Amino acid sequence: GQINFRVSSEYVQTIERMQYSRSARTAVHQRHNTSALTEFTGYDPAAITFDCYLDRSLGISDVMREADRFEEYMKEGRAVSFVLGNKIYGEYRWLIQSSKAVPVHYDGRGVVIAAKVTVSIIEYTRGTV
Repeated sequence: GQINFRVSSEYVQTIERMQYSRSARTAVHQRHNTSALTEFTGYDPAAITFDCYLDRSLGISDVMREADRFEEYMKEGRAVSFVLGNKIYGEYRWLIQSSKAVPVHYDGRGVVIAAKVTVSIIEYTRGTV
């Protein structure tokens, strides 16, 4: 999408505390007079959660507008690539599952000048129907 994480001498928008998780899917079949049988049935979509600190003093001119972009992507159901450095995550794309913005600092007029945004994304794979 159009949300870029980057660092320069005039602009800082990076992520921190990223957690990448995957999990297997199993089914347990109950059998009479013997132990249950566990079966691997596949794997769930990967999930990533990360924090993003937005601060006017770090070059983000409109902190809440930038934070709202995550929510807009979520509401649109926009599937986007997730690339960090030179690593492409996932097999296809990602959907924003949730976004939470917590204002940290305000200016003298009550405008948010710094906020921490927590974003959770889930892997969006191409279906074969």
